[in-house]
Order: sequence, then structure tokens, then C-alpha cells
Amino acid sequence: MRTTTAITGGFFEVTGLPNDTYTAVGRRSGRAVCPKFVTDEEAAIKCTVTKGPGQTFGVSGRGFPEAETVTLKNSQGATVGTFLTIKDGFFEFTGVPNDTYTVTSKFAKVTCPKAAATPEGEG
Repeated sequence: MRTTTAITGGFFEVTGLPNDTYTAVGRRSGRAVCPKFVTDEEAAIKCTVTKGPGQTFGVSGRGFPEAETVTLKNSQGATVGTFLTIKDGFFEFTGVPNDTYTVTSKFAKVTCPKAAATPEGEG
């Protein structure tokens, strides 16, 4: 356990700690959780457009917070649907045409590129 004093505005700093999740407790301010540092690659929201049955495709990925509503928009900016993310921030939209999509929430946005063309007779 380490103790430090917050300065004006509530800013505090504790250095020399291993990378982990910490809880900071203050006498007046209550409790704050300080999450483990993750690299940009680890934190990145990922998504893909993949071939589904017939002429349909699916858009799926992960990385948003859990239980966050995400919106799927097509390349023309029209809303295709919404999804409430599940474990690991997973989301999935099925039965959509092959297109470049944007998945957004209140706090984040990711672009999912159109799936590569499949040769005639496959899929």
C-alpha cells in the first residue's frame, strides 16, 4: 500500500508500480479504479465483414465495452441496425450486403472494410 496527497483538482500520482489494475481510495472523493495499461493494439476495436449464407454477409468484432449499444451504418451512412455488446465487447450483425460499414457507440468508432470478392461458384 502506498499513500500520496492529491493536489488541487484531485490529481494524484504514484510511480514505480508494476502494470496492474489499482484502486485509489480518498477520504473525500471516494474510490476510483485505475485500469491496467494496455497497448493501442490490445485496446483496438476490431471488426470484419465475412461471407454468410447465400448473398449475405455478417459484420462482427470486439473491443467495445460490454453492454454498450453499438450502431451499424453502411457506406451511405444509413443505419442498418443496433446491437448490445456482450462479453469482451463482442458484437455481430448478420444478413447484410457486402459493404464497408462503420460501427459506432457513444465513445468509439471503427470502420469494417468490405469483404474481399469471392470467386464465382464459391460461398
